[in-house]
Amino acid sequence: MAEIGIILAEKLIEVIGSEIIKEICDMWGYKSQLDELNNTVSTIKNVLLDADSKRELSQEARGYIAKLKDVVYDADDLFDEFFTLAELKLLDGNKDHKFLKKVNHFFSGKKKEVSQAYRMSRQVKDIKEQLNNIVSNHHKFGLSVDYKPICRRRKETCSYVDAGDIIGREDDKKVVIDMLLSPSNVHESFRFVTIVGVGGLGKTTLAQLVYNDERVVAEFPDSKLRLWVCVSDQNGEQFDVKVILCKILELVSGKRPDDTSSMELVQKQFQEQLRGKKYLLVLDDVWNEDCEKWRSLRTFLMLGQEGSRIVVTTRSEITAKIIGEKHGHKLQGLSLKNSWLLFESVAFDKGEQDQINDPDLVDIGKKIVGKCYGIPLAIKVVGSLLFGQPVNKWQTYEHSGFAGIEKGDNEIMSILKLSYHNLRPSLKSCFSYCALFPKDYRLERKELIGLWMAQGYIVSLDKDQSIEDAAEEHFLILVRRCFFQDVEKDKYGDIGSVKIHDLMHDVAMDVGREETGVLSSNTTKLGDKVRHVYYAGDCPNKFYFKSKIRSFVSRYDHSYNHSITLADTQIDSLMCLRVLCLQRVSDIKRLCDSIGKLLHLRYLDLSWNYRLESLSDSIIGLQNLQTLNLHSCKQLRELPKDFSKLVKLRHLNLSSCEKLTDMPCMDRLTNLWHLNLSKCFELSSMPSGLDKLTSLRHLDLSNCRRLSSMPTSIGQLTSLRHFDLRNCRRLSSMPTSTGQLTSLRHFDLSNCHRLSSIPTSIGQLTSLRHFDLSGCLKLTSMPSGMGKLTNLRVLPLFVVGMEKRVSTDELSMGELKDLKPLTNLKGDFKIKIGKFNMNDGGGEYLKGLKYITEVEILFVDNGDENDGCIEREGVMEKLEPPSNLKELNLLGYKGTIIPRWGRAQDNWALSLPHLVKISLYRCSNLEQIPSLSKLRNLKSLYLDSLYKLKYMEDTRSNNGEDMTAFFPSLESLDIRCLDSFKGWWREEELIEDDHILMFPHLSNLVIMACPKLTSFRSLEDLRLDEVGNSQGDVRLREVEIDDVGLLKAIPSRCLTSLHVTCDEKVQSLSEIGDVFRKYKYTCSLRSLRISYCSNLRRVGTGGLEHLTASLQNLEIIGCPELESRCRYGEDRPKIQRIPNISLRDPRDRADVWNGERAGEDPERGIPAVPLNGAPSQQRE
Repeated sequence: MAEIGIILAEKLIEVIGSEIIKEICDMWGYKSQLDELNNTVSTIKNVLLDADSKRELSQEARGYIAKLKDVVYDADDLFDEFFTLAELKLLDGNKDHKFLKKVNHFFSGKKKEVSQAYRMSRQVKDIKEQLNNIVSNHHKFGLSVDYKPICRRRKETCSYVDAGDIIGREDDKKVVIDMLLSPSNVHESFRFVTIVGVGGLGKTTLAQLVYNDERVVAEFPDSKLRLWVCVSDQNGEQFDVKVILCKILELVSGKRPDDTSSMELVQKQFQEQLRGKKYLLVLDDVWNEDCEKWRSLRTFLMLGQEGSRIVVTTRSEITAKIIGEKHGHKLQGLSLKNSWLLFESVAFDKGEQDQINDPDLVDIGKKIVGKCYGIPLAIKVVGSLLFGQPVNKWQTYEHSGFAGIEKGDNEIMSILKLSYHNLRPSLKSCFSYCALFPKDYRLERKELIGLWMAQGYIVSLDKDQSIEDAAEEHFLILVRRCFFQDVEKDKYGDIGSVKIHDLMHDVAMDVGREETGVLSSNTTKLGDKVRHVYYAGDCPNKFYFKSKIRSFVSRYDHSYNHSITLADTQIDSLMCLRVLCLQRVSDIKRLCDSIGKLLHLRYLDLSWNYRLESLSDSIIGLQNLQTLNLHSCKQLRELPKDFSKLVKLRHLNLSSCEKLTDMPCMDRLTNLWHLNLSKCFELSSMPSGLDKLTSLRHLDLSNCRRLSSMPTSIGQLTSLRHFDLRNCRRLSSMPTSTGQLTSLRHFDLSNCHRLSSIPTSIGQLTSLRHFDLSGCLKLTSMPSGMGKLTNLRVLPLFVVGMEKRVSTDELSMGELKDLKPLTNLKGDFKIKIGKFNMNDGGGEYLKGLKYITEVEILFVDNGDENDGCIEREGVMEKLEPPSNLKELNLLGYKGTIIPRWGRAQDNWALSLPHLVKISLYRCSNLEQIPSLSKLRNLKSLYLDSLYKLKYMEDTRSNNGEDMTAFFPSLESLDIRCLDSFKGWWREEELIEDDHILMFPHLSNLVIMACPKLTSFRSLEDLRLDEVGNSQGDVRLREVEIDDVGLLKAIPSRCLTSLHVTCDEKVQSLSEIGDVFRKYKYTCSLRSLRISYCSNLRRVGTGGLEHLTASLQNLEIIGCPELESRCRYGEDRPKIQRIPNISLRDPRDRADVWNGERAGEDPERGIPAVPLNGAPSQQRE
């Protein structure tokens, strides 16, 4: 509890030693008293450090520390005010020989200022006396002033365990899934499965494993009906059935009922959305022990279809008993073996074998693990704490680190607190502040860092480290030491947000409970020591705010109504505020004028206030303001003219201020680090004074749709690291000065549709790691010098040859050879090649890009067969992909063959063995493709518009090679518009091994517009498992064809879905039925879809009778004569037995289901009928 006092004491020492304060006190004769105060505060700091090092303090000692902290808080407020007022007198000029004259004028010029100076001097004297009186008694409580600081910071190599690295829960997962999916008995239409255990055991993790298991997903295939709702007992509020129903409704429908909606309206909407539908629902972290409330919720949950399942995780065995114990799983701790495996994964460096093989260290580690009682979170926390520590540190924890630990929750808390106690004071303050937010709250990294900075918790960990960089390091240390979980990252790999594990939240609450308060309908009084308040709704506006409050946070939440207002009279009771957050507060159109009185305020969040039209001019009085968040203030049109006077502003977020038309001059905001103007739709130009923002690191102008150009002054932002211009669709060019942004790491120009060129100076940005040009449709060429950007990790698009070189001056255009040095590129990569691409004489441009996993090569011909790149095969020869490639897409290639890239055999199983997906599209002259059948990892093959391809391979022979399967892993085969395609092999030779499996994993087959294909021998060779497995090796489930005759070549025993489209030969459904009857494949087909078969006129005799046992869904589209006969005529009785039927004639846009007109689809505006669900739920 002393850590915050330590931080404040350090700040006081810094302020007291500042030149401004020294000169003022020297002028007034207070210098000696200032020196004495400095000594006193230094003593206080040492006393607090000594107290902080003692993990347990007596009640009397805790009281003493609390009093000491109170006075330190007062001193911090006073000197912050003192320092700020002195700085105010210097804003209009630099500190020079006139300084003392200005200060003297401040303290003696006016009666009001003289009284202010006298008041402050008296307060300094009073605080000094209080501090002296309190600190002189420190020895009575066993505290020392001789504390010697111990540096606890270590090299940041501590392992962060990904949530996917789960050990020892396989058996638990199987038990829960068996409970979930086992058949229901006659008395059980619904099933509730509970997972019970103390905090930290991994109940949520187990539920997530179950929720995402492929068997569960197969049982509940509709993603909108697999629901996850967190029901944490937040802020002590009671179990609210209405809130839970609203959360479920939001997941199912995408819309959440209005906060003011009555329970009657909510339950009606709930019935409309879920009645009769089979769903899976996980209710995570349920604490409710009230039978009546659970029964009320259960009544609504049972409106779904029979077979629905509800999984509940809870710490309370009483809760589990109320829900039902029949299908309950009591989660236990990990076994000793799995506990050790988990500990080993986080506590040992995998590269240090000596450490892993050290018997003494292993013996100590196993004893420590034994005291963690198999609790995964405790094991991970302790393991990460001991990572990289010497053996004596391990021995300390073995012998004394767990002293006094008892069984039960207290024991877990004690273990988790071990990690907290080993943090330095600034990190403790940062973590304990997180107790202000509810459980399961997602904490945004940038927001959290801003809050810590506003409270003054951040201390630089290295010399000359900026406060932002220090804050980032504080955040990452807490992530790596497992204080945060559920880490979400952005596209650049940077952490965007985190959550705190429930148990770690309990730790934060335990260490920060005295200073943290929640304001809600249940609150009658805040504690005297409360400094930080979270507003949880439904609190009377006239609630008395304590004058010592430093944080007031009101976050938007659907579960309560925001009706708070901030009146001028309330400002006077909030004068110590450092943080004020008023998100989405109703009826705020303008800030009150007294906001400028909040001299200490450093963080102001007014985001999501849709009605806010203007800011009071008094806001410029917030001279300490560091962060201003106005995100989604959609009615805000302008900022105060003197906005630039907020000289300490570091973070300004104006994103989604859609009516903001202009920006004031920003020339004095020299401390600004982060400026977000994303989605300021009316902003047409950059603010003046931009060149003065030399500290700016992050500039977001994405989706500013009226921005057409960037000023030359943009080059003055030499500290800029992140520059986002995506979706600025009027932006046509970038200035040459862009090359001066030498610190730039992330540059996003994606979807700038009018951008036609990039300046050659881009080659100077050698720190660039992400350069996104995807969606820049008019870009004609990359600039020259791209090969210098060797630090690039992400470059989704590379364009060459889209514009003709008309002179030698156009050497600014990039070439394919610029790719060769970019060996650090990762992920997916697209090359767009135009007709004017020049032969540069090089080669192997892609071969060295070993981290690239997906390549798309697009040859652009503008729709003309004779247009496009002239040396097509020569260019392809130079673009040999790296051997580790997983996906290759080739589009618009007009060559007759694909080069062998110097290999004797045209076999990609040898040159590109890791390929998983291949797409060849509009390669209209291609007559031959490489051998693909031996690719062991290939899962998807797509061939479209290869008009001259006759055969896939020359010969059906294994040439003596070891071949156990033909396309051993292929799951999806899609061939379309192969006008000349006749079959797989040009010549067939006897295969030595007669037991080679053909397409053993094929599950999806599409054959369209292949008029010369009359048989498909490779498919005919598909055969069932000789052992007698009912499913066999044939996994083909879905087929789409345009020739019913091809069904004879397709094994259909396991077929579940068939789509016949555009077959002009078929006249009767009996032709399809005859095929299934002849080949006795009638037991598996569930869905039959027939579309645009213009000559299909009747069902026919016996057309569907052979599918009676299995067919559930019949959909016929664009067959008008058949549609009429089935709706009104003689064929209607022949199809009525099928549960789900959709007959649609696009001409009248009508749909019939089991003989009745279907309802309208509100999203498409046309009639539609889903092919699942019971008939009674689909009829009007």
